[in-house]
Amino acid sequence: VVAATTQSRNVSVARNELYQATETMVSAHNSNVHTIAVASGARVAVSVSGGGTAIKVIDLERKCVLRQLSRGTTTNMVPTLSLSADGALCVCVSESGTLHCYWTGDVP
Repeated sequence: VVAATTQSRNVSVARNELYQATETMVSAHNSNVHTIAVASGARVAVSVSGGGTAIKVIDLERKCVLRQLSRGTTTNMVPTLSLSADGALCVCVSESGTLHCYWTGDVP
């Protein structure tokens, strides 16, 4: 079971594997986090803040931001954010209707 929540500028992901619960919190953004997606393996997550211009790729085991993906310079809410099961592909849709696809890189 994986649950992701936003807490101001931090990304918080809680996992429960074989009755062992863990929580990861990473400071990722300069403004409040708006949307989070977690790969089904739960090793990688992506998040976007309310401004919607930058998507952060987060390593949940090392508790750090791996890289930043740019969605553009125009601020816009991003209510839809998704990751492939292996975390290598990220897709987002902004409220203006633009669709962005990213190769997140070789995820550890």
